[in-house]
Amino acid sequence: PERLLQHEPPIIEDDPSHYIALLPGFIKQIMAFILEKIGMKREAIFLKVIGDPSMDGYSQGVKSKREFENGFNDLMEQNCLDGYISSVAGLPAFKHYDSKELAISVTISAIANLVDYPSTVIPVTKVTKEDLEEVYNDLAYSEDHFVKETRKALEGTEGLPVAIQVCTRSFQDERCLGIAKLVDDIIKNSGSEPS
Repeated sequence: PERLLQHEPPIIEDDPSHYIALLPGFIKQIMAFILEKIGMKREAIFLKVIGDPSMDGYSQGVKSKREFENGFNDLMEQNCLDGYISSVAGLPAFKHYDSKELAISVTISAIANLVDYPSTVIPVTKVTKEDLEEVYNDLAYSEDHFVKETRKALEGTEGLPVAIQVCTRSFQDERCLGIAKLVDDIIKNSGSEPS
C-alpha cells in the first residue's frame, strides 16, 4: 500500500474530468450555465471546453498538440532561443493536501510536457512575511472558489520556497541543467540565496 502524508487525502488516478467528458454536450452546457450563475466561472469555462472522449476527439487532440508543439518550436527558432525560464506555479509551494484544489496553479509548467522539453526546477527565494501582508486578489474572478482556496493555502507559507522552471529544447537535457546551474550560481553570488 502507498504511504500518504499524515491527513493527506489520496489523489485518485481516475481524473473526474474523464467522466465529465463522457456526458452529453447539452448536459455539460447546462452545468456550465448553472456554475457560471453561482459564481464558479473557472469551472464553467472548463465544462465548456472539455474534450470529446471519442477516437475522433482523441485524434483531434493529438493533432492540436502537434500543431502547438510545431508552433512553439518555430517561435523558439525564430527568436534564436535555446530554452526559457518560467515560474513553476502561480503560487509558492503549498501544502500537499491543498494540491487537489490548487492544481490549476501549476498548469504553466505543463508547457514543457506539451512540447517534450526537458525541464528542471530550482528555488530562487522564499515566501516572506511582507509577501503575505498583501491579500491575494484576482481581478478577473474576484471571489471564486480558487481565489478563496488560494488565500487559505497561503496562510502559514512564510519560509516556503518559490521556484523557477528552466526548460530547453528536446534532447538538450545537459543544456537545461547547465542553465539551471548558471542561474543558481547567479542567485548565490547575488547574496539572495534561499536558505
